Amino acid sequence: MTDQLVRCHFTERNMMKYDTEIHVGTDGTKSFLTLPDFSTFNPEAAVTELEALFTEGRNQADVAAQTDVHTFASLIEVAEEFGERLQRVYGPLSHLDAAMQTTAVKKAHEKAVALYASFGSDMGMHKGLYLAHKRYQAGGEYKTLSEEQKKIVDDAILDFELSGVALPEKEKRQLKKLDAKAAKRGARFGNNLKAAMQLWKKYITDENQLSGIPVEIKEAMREAAIRSRRKGYQLSLQSSIVFSVLSHADNRHLRKEVFVASAAKASDIGPRPDKLDNRPVMNDILRIEYARARLLGVNDYAELSLRKKMADSPAQVFVFLRELAAKAHKRAHNDFEELEEFAKKKLGISPLLPWDIAYACEKLKKEKCGVSENELRPYLTATKVFAGLFGLVERLYGLTIKEDIEVAKPSVWDPSVRFFRVYDKSGFLRAAFHSSIQRQRGSAHSR
Repeated sequence: MTDQLVRCHFTERNMMKYDTEIHVGTDGTKSFLTLPDFSTFNPEAAVTELEALFTEGRNQADVAAQTDVHTFASLIEVAEEFGERLQRVYGPLSHLDAAMQTTAVKKAHEKAVALYASFGSDMGMHKGLYLAHKRYQAGGEYKTLSEEQKKIVDDAILDFELSGVALPEKEKRQLKKLDAKAAKRGARFGNNLKAAMQLWKKYITDENQLSGIPVEIKEAMREAAIRSRRKGYQLSLQSSIVFSVLSHADNRHLRKEVFVASAAKASDIGPRPDKLDNRPVMNDILRIEYARARLLGVNDYAELSLRKKMADSPAQVFVFLRELAAKAHKRAHNDFEELEEFAKKKLGISPLLPWDIAYACEKLKKEKCGVSENELRPYLTATKVFAGLFGLVERLYGLTIKEDIEVAKPSVWDPSVRFFRVYDKSGFLRAAFHSSIQRQRGSAHSR
């Protein structure tokens, strides 16, 4: 038994097209699946649309603040619906910035981050909207809410207070400036990291220097070199390359070179330290967060962060971590001694240095278990892993996961991206997700 399906299309103010599916179950239950058409996405238009939405959001907040009596729907659900509209615009832009950053996307995302930070500060410091929430919390309907709904209201009020809504106007202006600086520094940190990872390249023409590295990884290196119009093999700081070199390369010098390059990216000894060194950026972020915490009446960022977490104080967190460390230390010490002894006797490696650890671990696993990661690869293809994972989900939760193929597949940002739907036992659509196990250009990782 399956659900009924209705499809409709809409455009977010000429910014991007969306396809919405309305699934109706046999009992009348509806589920909505809204998917962006990435082929129509325009980064600059997204920024223009965000500006319009933020203006609308500020006006909506003013109206809510002037309303004397609210319901959960008029105060909370309206805000959540507006948040969903924001995410329909900002979500694809943010995702593309992470998945396959281009110059246009990067510039648009930087503008969007600054706009979002300003809007967030304005909303968090909106005294009238805060008071509207407080009035609702003190009213009669609040007492009839479920515990989950009360938590939503309580957390919204706490967010206002942590955003500085109760501060004098002078301190509010200071806090807003700090929020804007924090957003810029955070974006700068991430962009420096991406740029540094993309700049580092090493070319090898002698395949013997790649001894031990899996065949499919070497093939990926060879294809990367061809795309760069170079001979041989291209090594980069892509996560799969770094992992394979450190775990499998017999060439110790190569392991060291890749380890150091990966550890030093976006630092004073990485590529383009004059532009990409993140140390001063990190110092700025620490100073900004400390200043924010002090303005909000707490000792430091750690205390501020814990206001919405289970632990009561930084001291409590440290006690917990020290207890964990005490329990794990002896076992970790013994394991490392075993690894050092194995590396010295069987591999001729002494002392065991950071770029040797993953390699020695892989060899020790082979020694103990009689099987290596390379030998397991044929049994762990994407097709087999997905089949095993989806089968487990079906046995545990009664959910069936099916892939959209060819014509049925929705718009994606890269041809390698796959799309799956999740159905319950009655055939009713419960969820959907994209999967990208291949790295797209401009990204350091698969998603």
